[in-house]
Amino acid sequence: MKLKHRFGKKLKAIRNSRGLTQEQLAELIDVASADVISLYELSKKFPSLDKIEKLTEVFDIDYNELLSDEEIKIPEKSKVFLALVAELNNLDDEEIAMFLGNIRAYKKLKKGKK
Repeated sequence: MKLKHRFGKKLKAIRNSRGLTQEQLAELIDVASADVISLYELSKKFPSLDKIEKLTEVFDIDYNELLSDEEIKIPEKSKVFLALVAELNNLDDEEIAMFLGNIRAYKKLKKGKK
């Protein structure tokens, strides 16, 4: 199987395993739209080296994991973190501040129960 085709299938599998939409991944790696991610996944376009580097950073994997035929195991914490980042991208500054305040309140409450 050609690298371009193998890459598209692997990218889609990794993105889905992280619970990210094409739109969210497009934002995270700074491409124009979800259509670009779709082209990558359909093996109609291959990303530039800088986009491949961004993908490895977003997915917290190395180049070999991204470009090889091997299946990768994604830690649950990484999935949650990436989903959280993707959701935070959809919030305005006030909503983010409120979200962080809720996290701090939860941690304080949890600490008080120990």
